[in-house]
Amino acid sequence: MIEFSERTDLEAGVETVESLRILRRKRSVSPNDFDVTGDVSEYLTPDAKNRLSEIETIDDVFREISWLAQERFNPKSEDGRNARLKIDSILTYGRAAERSQYFGFPEYIRRTLALGSGFEVQINGVPEEELKEQRNVVVQRFSKLGYDFTRFGWSCFQRDNKIEEKNLRRVFEEAREKLLPKMKQAFAVDFSPNYKIAVEKKDEYWLNWVSGSTSGFLQRLNSHERHEGRRVNGVEERLTCHELTHMFQMHSLMLNIRNGIVNPFYGITTTPGIEQWNSESLADSITKFLPEIYEQLSDFGKFALEYETYRQWIYRDAHILLNSWDSNEWTRIRERLHLELPSESEDILDKEIEDRTTNPKNRAYRFAYAGSFEHTQIAKILTHSISYYDKRREFVDYCLFRPRTPDEVIIKARELENEMPLSKIPFSQKLKGLFGINRISGTSLSSQ
Repeated sequence: MIEFSERTDLEAGVETVESLRILRRKRSVSPNDFDVTGDVSEYLTPDAKNRLSEIETIDDVFREISWLAQERFNPKSEDGRNARLKIDSILTYGRAAERSQYFGFPEYIRRTLALGSGFEVQINGVPEEELKEQRNVVVQRFSKLGYDFTRFGWSCFQRDNKIEEKNLRRVFEEAREKLLPKMKQAFAVDFSPNYKIAVEKKDEYWLNWVSGSTSGFLQRLNSHERHEGRRVNGVEERLTCHELTHMFQMHSLMLNIRNGIVNPFYGITTTPGIEQWNSESLADSITKFLPEIYEQLSDFGKFALEYETYRQWIYRDAHILLNSWDSNEWTRIRERLHLELPSESEDILDKEIEDRTTNPKNRAYRFAYAGSFEHTQIAKILTHSISYYDKRREFVDYCLFRPRTPDEVIIKARELENEMPLSKIPFSQKLKGLFGINRISGTSLSSQ
């Protein structure tokens, strides 16, 4: 019988890190975005070293981390619970990626992102009134730039404001010079990310992404023609805000692991993974919590941010329905997407639908961005108290300390809203209404 302690959780966390590094080298699944754990091999026990040396196949890795989850992590500790969730997410995605097992959408999201049945955040669409409110913001912002929010208006906007491929790196470098000092001040950090910017041409959904380790970060920009409709003035400011938030998250995590106050297994992020719902959604909605960043954006940057919020909320509904309805019914979903998102060409819509339904990684990971709705609602709720700014900053600091599960985010939001320890507060009716009690079964799309 193992006597669990912080030390056993630490040893299990280190062995998990080394196992995931083996998994990455074997290229069974997509590379991890971040590995900021550093060298923790000194904490490997002799038995762990022997087990790791015997790993030869992907199945060996899966068996090892499954054993660690069930036998080595303390089932009653916070780290133990999160480690088990994280490992189950990796195993679930691994089986789906290898086509050895198919998961229905609710189960797949529950196991890969820790959303849905049994968790605080349910798999719901965005209420129609919230979509209309955000759409109005988008229309007003677009009108201020001189364009109508129509497909013709977008074609004119794209024509007038296209970022040419040859200028892509320079435009993003200028956005970094403009926003980095302001974001450091807003985050109250004395840290300037050491990151390089590279331009690649990939026929994939991503327009931009960042990966990194303890030695620095790399921001990749995608110049593929499928993104021409979105590669317009303002996008560089939105994406710079997003990716710098990730870098601040990872820098904080790296320091906390190095200082021994966070378990090393948190230092490797995976896509999909239980940390992605908060990580991506916080990065998308960071200006809601730290509005002084928003005020530094140009009118183009503000539009880009508001439009992306609306885009993710529309795709949230579509993502649920695409994975819930028979494919014969997808035409109605596609028509709604075509109507609401003028940036998306016919080819892009086809790729989006395919990506969100057949790609094992993106069937889960793309849904993580939809959490910007809950984060926006949290920011609104935290503005209702006299000390709202401090509460929003405390929420951001909480999310920066280490990767957070959706449950942890919602519980923290409730605690901050009520200004007293969670154990002493009643269940928040306001949050209860927002986070999963009133299930939306696709009415916002099917009603159109």
